[in-house]
Amino acid sequence: MADRFSQLTPTLESPATSAFAITPTANANAEFSNVTRGVYVGSTGNVTIKLSGDSSHVTFYNVPAGVTLAIRAIAISNTSTATDLVGLY
Repeated sequence: MADRFSQLTPTLESPATSAFAITPTANANAEFSNVTRGVYVGSTGNVTIKLSGDSSHVTFYNVPAGVTLAIRAIAISNTSTATDLVGLY
């Protein structure tokens, strides 16, 4: 199929082109294979995330289902209560 945008250089404002299911983990050293452009939250809850520019986790409270957090995440803790998480990159 033709992709009229294939020759453009992607930026952080560009749509994601790949995704992966996120399984939260208790292992503080377990990081994603790719830094995200965003994290889609499928079911309402708290999301505890380690961002690419920080060594500690931060919690986003009461994130509604269907929201995409525009964040550069490298890990998500299993203390998160939100489910059906998808990393976009």
